Amino acid sequence: MSRRNAGGSTPEQGARRRSGRSGQALVELALLAPWIFFLFITIVDAGLCTVAYIAVQNAARAGAMAPWAGPASDPCTVAIQELQSLPSSGSNASCSRSRLQESDGTYATQVTVTYRTIPLIPVPLLFSGSPVALTGAAIMPEAP
Repeated sequence: MSRRNAGGSTPEQGARRRSGRSGQALVELALLAPWIFFLFITIVDAGLCTVAYIAVQNAARAGAMAPWAGPASDPCTVAIQELQSLPSSGSNASCSRSRLQESDGTYATQVTVTYRTIPLIPVPLLFSGSPVALTGAAIMPEAP
């Protein structure tokens, strides 16, 4: 006479059922692991782009404030120096400066900084594998 447990199955059948479930868990993990990895890398990439965007905005602001430091300071040189914390900023950063005349006759300096960052995983539908251009601009009145 075989012993039965509360579920109506023998202990040998229960052991077989448990071992089959561990195989199922392994298959589920194998199917979900690439998606979990992709999600993790996407979150890291979004964080890196956010850091780069904040650095570009700060560089444009510092470049626009450069004329206040003295007439000899070049706004674009100051802006590019501010981007030194970003990877390969020398080759991926550009700067332009323009002088604007306000309606009251005063002048202002506008500095536009562009930095090209390459995503960790180039998503074909979003970026088409090309660098993402982050642009920041700032306008500051010139010292009298």
